Amino acid sequence: MSFSVALCGTSDYLRTRLADLLREEGFTVDILDPGEAGPLFERSLPDYDVIIVDIQQAPHLTDDAAFTSLLAARGFLFFDANPPAAGKVPPFLIHAGSSPEEIMARIHNVLYLHSGKRASIRVRLDLPLVFEWEGKSTQSKIQDLSENGIFITTLAPPPDGTKISARFMLPSAPQELVVTGRAVYRILFDLDQSIISHPSASDKKIVARPGFGITFDRISDTDRQSIRDFMRTQQGH
Repeated sequence: MSFSVALCGTSDYLRTRLADLLREEGFTVDILDPGEAGPLFERSLPDYDVIIVDIQQAPHLTDDAAFTSLLAARGFLFFDANPPAAGKVPPFLIHAGSSPEEIMARIHNVLYLHSGKRASIRVRLDLPLVFEWEGKSTQSKIQDLSENGIFITTLAPPPDGTKISARFMLPSAPQELVVTGRAVYRILFDLDQSIISHPSASDKKIVARPGFGITFDRISDTDRQSIRDFMRTQQGH
């Protein structure tokens, strides 16, 4: 499945290196004129899965609350040609010093956050699975499932952007499903304070199971159809 990305800004890095990276990763990329940034903030966006806007086009959106609200509502990321000073980089900001792994982690995070809205289907589950990363194999459970990804409950989620392979059985599928993807949307549990940190801001706390999402990079047509069939049966309940 090919996701679409719109890039809006005048930076050479945004329009060339970032665009090339996304195309290499299999995304469809449109480069928009800077003057379109205003209307992008104001209209619904059915045509793009992710929109990356040069921060110079939106100087009024510099505080964390505005960034987080816009990201959650519209699937935006922002680009800054100048790497920020030392410190934590917000998960909704890409800059010229970001590594390809960091860039893709942020984009996949947006895709996971919005996969339920865009696919219109997400099913909550409690199914066992096995996932593997960097030679480690872990048994856990799927908390929710969509055609584009899953959320796995675990006390030790891998870093965003980590390549993951997973296998699990659906009750209606004739055989085990095998998928690969990237880790996104990590929710951490602090054992010392017994609190859960929201992935968009460490100072926000939520009531949820710790774990992480996987947005699928590779899944067979047969396995994708098995997920669709399963979700249709669940919707009827």
